[in-house]
Amino acid sequence: MNFFWKWSMYIMSYVPLYVLICIQHARILIGMWDCRDNFSAFALHHVYGVVTMFVMIVLLSWSAIVYSLIIHARTISNEPIGKYEDAGEGTLNYLATFIVPMISLDISDPSTLVANLILFLILGQLYTMGDLLYLNPVFTLFGYHVIRDTNNKSILFSKLTISELHDYGKSDLNQVQVSILGYTGIKILRKVIENEKTIQE
Repeated sequence: MNFFWKWSMYIMSYVPLYVLICIQHARILIGMWDCRDNFSAFALHHVYGVVTMFVMIVLLSWSAIVYSLIIHARTISNEPIGKYEDAGEGTLNYLATFIVPMISLDISDPSTLVANLILFLILGQLYTMGDLLYLNPVFTLFGYHVIRDTNNKSILFSKLTISELHDYGKSDLNQVQVSILGYTGIKILRKVIENEKTIQE
């Protein structure tokens, strides 16, 4: 997976933060709408708030596009059902450690905005270099379980639980149909195929 997609997935992982910031500062969004006929005057009085809200809207829109592209990625292979373990334990820590503290962002203070932007970029560098792309609350919020194949250590996003997959894996004839996200080894389970017949999307 190239630089562009790694950073896109990192940006998407902060969707809960973007939503919470928009909720906390909804008055700015409401003011932008109410003063749309005289937007320039409103923007001059709330310049940092307007810029921040505009950035939040852009990031949310971009995240929605990236999520849609990932979820509708081309299915490329069928493979045997492996032995899986939970790999989503780090997602809650990710939320608590990196996202929650930024909720107190003061969008009227330029120094706070700059400091948080620098922190965001540093965390992004660590996130992408460490291939921590599976630490993404968005997939969890949409009902995906983050699990790891104990044999090859690949990561799988699945709406089926580990126990359900293990039940299907009791037959050597059953397979999972997956899409792979670039060269990360992260897979999205599309469906389970039992005895050559699709039974789960």
